[in-house]
Amino acid sequence: MEKNNPRLAISRHHWLEQLSHEGSLVDLVIALVKEDISPKLGQNFHDALLDHAKQQLLDNQALPSVLKEEWGKLLSAMDESEKRIFPNYLLNDLIKHSEATIQPVLEL
Repeated sequence: MEKNNPRLAISRHHWLEQLSHEGSLVDLVIALVKEDISPKLGQNFHDALLDHAKQQLLDNQALPSVLKEEWGKLLSAMDESEKRIFPNYLLNDLIKHSEATIQPVLEL
């Protein structure tokens, strides 16, 4: 961790659990972004958010209610470098799993 840019030490697995269950950390992230405070979350959050999106696609599930309305805020919570590469990773996964329905992503 850099001194000037501390990050939350939360594992990818824990972030994924929070995203899947609309946990309190997700609420906190959304609240921070609504106040124009970006926590600049790094790779663990990025990877968990990507995993969560893939789960939605492959399991053909609708996004949980809060996440459906707040997806953009979750993207805004990422560090700039993670935010830039997220769409590429998601697109690559969509192409890999093209037999999966993309309706949940289109609703974003």
